Amino acid sequence: MKKFFRKIGVWLQRYWQQFSHVGLFIGVILFAFSMTPSLLPRPPILQGLLAGLVFAVGYGMGIGGLKLWRYFELHEFNQKHQKWTCGTLHIIGFFIIAYAIFNWRMWQNSILSVMDQPIMEGYHFVFIVLFTALIVAILLIALGRLTRRWFRWLMNKSHNVVPRRISRVAGFISALILLIVMITGVFVSNMYDFVDQSAGQANNLTDDGVTQPIDPMKVGSQDSLIAWDTLGKAGRNFVSVGPSAEEIATFTGKDAKEPIRVYAGLQSADSYEERAQLVFDEMLRVGAFDRSVLIVTTPTGTGWMDPYAMDTLEYLHGGDSANVSMQYSYLSSQATLVFHPDKAGLSAKALFEKVYKYWTTLPQESRPELYLFGISLGSFGSEQSAKLHQIMYDPIDGALWTGPPFVNQTHKELVDDRNEDSPYWLPTYEDGSLVRFTSAQNNLANYRTDWRGMRLIYLQYSSDPMVFFSSSLFLHSPQWLKDPRADDVSPMLSWHPIVTFFQIAFDLIVSVSAAPLGYGHNYAPEHYIDSWVELTDPQGWDEETINRLKTFSRGS
Repeated sequence: MKKFFRKIGVWLQRYWQQFSHVGLFIGVILFAFSMTPSLLPRPPILQGLLAGLVFAVGYGMGIGGLKLWRYFELHEFNQKHQKWTCGTLHIIGFFIIAYAIFNWRMWQNSILSVMDQPIMEGYHFVFIVLFTALIVAILLIALGRLTRRWFRWLMNKSHNVVPRRISRVAGFISALILLIVMITGVFVSNMYDFVDQSAGQANNLTDDGVTQPIDPMKVGSQDSLIAWDTLGKAGRNFVSVGPSAEEIATFTGKDAKEPIRVYAGLQSADSYEERAQLVFDEMLRVGAFDRSVLIVTTPTGTGWMDPYAMDTLEYLHGGDSANVSMQYSYLSSQATLVFHPDKAGLSAKALFEKVYKYWTTLPQESRPELYLFGISLGSFGSEQSAKLHQIMYDPIDGALWTGPPFVNQTHKELVDDRNEDSPYWLPTYEDGSLVRFTSAQNNLANYRTDWRGMRLIYLQYSSDPMVFFSSSLFLHSPQWLKDPRADDVSPMLSWHPIVTFFQIAFDLIVSVSAAPLGYGHNYAPEHYIDSWVELTDPQGWDEETINRLKTFSRGS
C-alpha cells in the first residue's frame, strides 16, 4: 500500500512540474476577474464552470506567450531567478484567489440588491465554486495537452520535408484546422442532433390542464384547418390558454369578444410557405381580419408565446383582437441563434407577406390595425419580415419588439445613430416620432413630439444579456457601462478584457432562469402594458384602470 501511495505521490509531483508557472498565474488572474459581477447573478455551479473555463483560457495564453518568447529566442532568466520568480508568483496568486473567493458573495449581492432579491448568506458555496472550477480547468487543460501532442506529432512528421521553424508553423496550423473540423463537424453536429431531438420530444408534450378546444372557432378544434396534435406544446398552450370573453368582461365591466389566436406548429405543414398559407386560411375561417387589432407575432425559438404580452393586449382591447403566429424551431432562442439563426426571419417573412398582401386589399376605413410583435429571437425575425420599401406606400400601424438580441441589425443601427445625449442602454432616436425605446421605467411618454403614423417600440432591460452581448466585449469596454449607468446594473460591474466576454456569454445561458421578473430577459406584464398602450392606443382606459390591470396581470 505504501508503494502505491508513493507512486501516486511521484506521479502528482511530475504532473505538477509539467505545469507552466506563468500559465498558472495568468489563469489565476482571469479566474479572479471571473468572480466579479456581470449583468445577472450566477449560481455557484455556473460560476464554477465560468471560472474553470477562463482559468484554462488564461493558462493557454500563458503557455502561448512563453512559446512565442522562446520561439524568438528572447532572453530568459537563469535557474535561480526562475525559482525565485515562480515562488513569488505562487504567493501572489494565492492571495489573488483568496481575495476573489472572499469577495464573490459581496459582488453577487451587488447584483441581487439592485434587483430587490434576497442576498446570499454564508460561504458554503465557495466549495461548490472551487470544486467545479477545478474539474473544468483540469479537463480543458488536458484537452489542450492532447492538442499540443497532436501538434508535436505533425511537426515531427514535417521536419524531414521543410525547415524546423516552418514545420512548427505548419504543424500548428494543421493541428488547429483538424481540431476545428472535429469540433464543428463532429461535436457541433452531434450536439445539434441531440439537442434538436430532445427539444422535438419536449415539443410533443402537453402541459397538465391543457385540453383540445371544443369551440369550433378555436384553432385545434375538430372544425379547425390546423390539427391539434400538430401544434406542439407551445402552440397548444397558446390557442387554449388565455383570457376568455367572459373573464375580460368581468375585469373591465364592459362587453368583450372572444380573442382570436391562430397558430401553426412545425408539424402542421412541411415548409414556411405552407404553414403561412395554413395560418392565413385559418384566419379567414375564424374572421381574424374582422377584428380591430391584428398582431402578426414571431415567437421565440421554441415557438413560445409570452402570455404576459398576449393576455395584456387582449384585456386592453376587450378581446377585439387577433393574434397569429407559427413555429419555426424546436430549440431555444439561444440554441437556434447558434445553429439556425435564419429560421426566424424566413418564417416571419413568409407569414407577414401572406397577411400583408391580403390586408392591403381591404378598405382602409374598416380593416384592422396591423402590428408586428416579437420577443427574443422572435424580434430578430419580426424585424426582417417587413421591409421598408415594401410597405412604405401602405405602412403597417407599428411594431413592438421585446428583448431584441444582439444580432438585430435594425436595432443596432438605430442605437448607433441615437441622439448624443442619450445613453446606450436607453437611447432616443431623433424626435421619437417613429421609434422609441423603453425599459422597466416607462420612457415612452417622455417625448414632446407626437407619433407620425407608424410606431416602432423597443422594450429592453438594461440587465438583458441577450440585448447587450457582443463579440467586441473580448477586447473593448462596452458603451452601456459608461455613465450614467442603468439602475438595474451592479455599480461594481467593470469591464475586464476577455473575461467580460465570457461572463456575459454565461449570462445568456441563464438570462431567464436566473433573472427575477422585470430583469434580464424575463419581461414583466406591466411593461408590456405600458408598451401596448402607447403603441395601440386602446380606448376607455385611464391611469387607474391601467394600474389595476398591471396589478391583476402580475398576480394571474
